[in-house]
Amino acid sequence: MVALHRARLHAMLIDAVGLGVVRTSSHVASFEQDRATVHVALTDRQRVKTELLVGADGLHSNVRAQLIGDGAPAYSGYTSWLAGYGKTAARETDCRLPSD
Repeated sequence: MVALHRARLHAMLIDAVGLGVVRTSSHVASFEQDRATVHVALTDRQRVKTELLVGADGLHSNVRAQLIGDGAPAYSGYTSWLAGYGKTAARETDCRLPSD
């Protein structure tokens, strides 16, 4: 299992393939793959052909359900907390992500 903050995942993907390639806020209905391509059907009826599909779509992930198919998620012991800061507090706090 990999636990990674979503912003860090986005930054890593954008660094690897470029801003114009990474697509977020899409809702996957289903996907199929062959040797070179992943064919993705989105819930808004769009179809996307790509080389890579990253299923970071939350606890009740359609991607995970189709890929692994092991039933409903079970609590693994991980808990996540998220806090919001105003501009003043963010300037006074080191909000950078840890470097690799």
